[in-house]
Amino acid sequence: MTVFLNSYGLVMRKPIVIFFACLAAAGAALGFTQVTWGSGGSDDSGFVGLTPARLLDSRQGFATADGNDAGAGRVQPGDTYALDVTGRVGIPADASVVNVNIVAVQPSGPGFLTVWPCSESRPLAAAVNYTTGVTIANQVSVTIGTEGKICIYSSAETDLVVDTYGFYQASSDDPERVVWVADDGSGDFLSLSAALASITDASATTPYLIKIAPGVYTETSNVAMKDYVDIEGSGKNVTTISCDCGGNGNVAGSSTISVGSANVEIRELAVENNGSSGGTRIGVYAVSPDLLISDVNIDATGASFSGIGVFNDDGGKLTLSGVDIYAEGDQFGIGVYGDQLSGTDIDDVVIVATSENASRGLYLETSFMTVTNSVIGGTTSSIFNNGGNGIAKLANSELTPQETGHSNVICVSSYNSSFEELDSDCTEVASVVD
Repeated sequence: MTVFLNSYGLVMRKPIVIFFACLAAAGAALGFTQVTWGSGGSDDSGFVGLTPARLLDSRQGFATADGNDAGAGRVQPGDTYALDVTGRVGIPADASVVNVNIVAVQPSGPGFLTVWPCSESRPLAAAVNYTTGVTIANQVSVTIGTEGKICIYSSAETDLVVDTYGFYQASSDDPERVVWVADDGSGDFLSLSAALASITDASATTPYLIKIAPGVYTETSNVAMKDYVDIEGSGKNVTTISCDCGGNGNVAGSSTISVGSANVEIRELAVENNGSSGGTRIGVYAVSPDLLISDVNIDATGASFSGIGVFNDDGGKLTLSGVDIYAEGDQFGIGVYGDQLSGTDIDDVVIVATSENASRGLYLETSFMTVTNSVIGGTTSSIFNNGGNGIAKLANSELTPQETGHSNVICVSSYNSSFEELDSDCTEVASVVD
């Protein structure tokens, strides 16, 4: 095999130099090893090529592209060199992986180099293996540490040279229209209300998503949603939006979150409205043509008059899925209140409504509700169809207590707390025919 020396006095196999540009993917087969270190990855990133530039040259009297990390002297056995890479020679702060050619120049003894992101522990692996006095290089793709550095460990004394020819741009898990809320300052905003206030151009063609990190976020007043802006927590027992938002009457101002907008989804969080102020407390107040609430806990308690988990008003179309609701007030506790020709689809929902006076799992006021695979509980009644002006249809659901005789309430394959099947009007236990 013919060999030659490059400007480092570097030993390389000539066939590799000839074919590498055309057959990089076949490098390993040709005897050239490309090593990738770090827990990150570049599968979802885009490579950005650079004009080759020198980042490090420890030799005395030799320069680097920007004058940094030049002439620091030979690395001693067991030492680690922390090399800044971001913010230099065109490598941006959000680069995830840097491609470098790393050279051990005239080592004093046999050994190896390990390269890795400085924010991680040094791996038990070698990027370059060298022998005494022989300059040798290898190509390395290495994840950049959180402080913009890569680390180079040498087991023996040697000079180091590092050149770069490109990087991988960090893939964006957070597109431009994804806004982060985090209570530790690591997000874009500290509160949901501040994040919503920042969005001024949401539309059907430019929807937004507000993602909320784990924690309890206490709002000082009602949070009003915007058209085409969804909110997503980190889990319904992980992210909580809380407010002492008691008010007077069944209005948006009495709720923690109000939705008077189009095409909105609330998911993977908890909504709380509890405290000492106001006669009425509502978890979510909806006047929306299309609202989905999924995988959410809703707690509306402590009201001196009424506690309402969800209030669906004025023709709104609401879907509840995977929602747990607890509602409590001194006079009334209502899980879901449907008013003014609103429509509510309920699936996989658990409702517990309590009160010293009257509590209802579902309250219908000229509204329509469809319930499947749910548990509806109220200490006074599970369903209250005021004046019989609404329509409630239930299937495969539990009513606790069973109904006491409202018109336009229909049950299919539903049962009471003793798992006794109810009649089609949700009242008496169905008779069993031998």
